[in-house]
Parts: sequence; structure tokens; C-alpha cells
Amino acid sequence: MTDASTDQPPISRASRRLLQLSFVTPRPCRCCGGCICLTRGERRALRRVTRIARQWRRQVRREAREAARLRAEARNLGAS
Repeated sequence: MTDASTDQPPISRASRRLLQLSFVTPRPCRCCGGCICLTRGERRALRRVTRIARQWRRQVRREAREAARLRAEARNLGAS
């Protein structure tokens, strides 16, 4: 069984910058009538940023799992 997230290329520098920008850009909430509605282009951009964030989160988790596995292997070899 293959991990689908490993098929993804690393996140580019431009994508990381877009992700950083997405965290500082205020987003309207959908719960009250006073907020502005997102335009079609803004919704498309929001979906793209969400996809980038998901890829980034998967990459970080994958790296953390790998680091933990390597630490566990090192402890097991040291204890032997």
C-alpha cells in the first residue's frame, strides 16, 4: 500500500509564501450577515491555499514520524 502524500512534490517557495500570506489575511465568517461574500476567484484562491496547507501539514507530519522512527531505532541499537 502506498502513501498518497508521498506522490506529491515538495512545496515550492512560492507556495510556502502564499501559505504564510493566507494565515495573515483576514477571512470573513459565514455565520453572520454582516460579512462580505467571497467572490469566485477568492473562493478558488482559498481552496488552493487550503490544498497547500494540507500538503504542508502532511509533509511536516511525515518528517516528524520519520524523525521519531530514527530516534527509536537509535535507542534500540544503543540498548542492544
